[in-house]
Amino acid sequence: MRLELMTSASRLRCRPCELYLGAATVQRRLHMYVCWDTNVYEDGLVAEWLEKVGIATVFYLSGPRAI
Repeated sequence: MRLELMTSASRLRCRPCELYLGAATVQRRLHMYVCWDTNVYEDGLVAEWLEKVGIATVFYLSGPRAI
């Protein structure tokens, strides 16, 4: 399983002080996105947090399973 980070910039609005994580599956591919208040959260902090979410997702989807 491969996790690929794809970025795009848009000016989506979110409520003050909030951070949203969303996900969707399209054609058997998982897409994750995050929207946050840039006045509250630094880009680096959000990137670090999203990277950890990605690692946890890969582990959950491909990690060892109890039989």
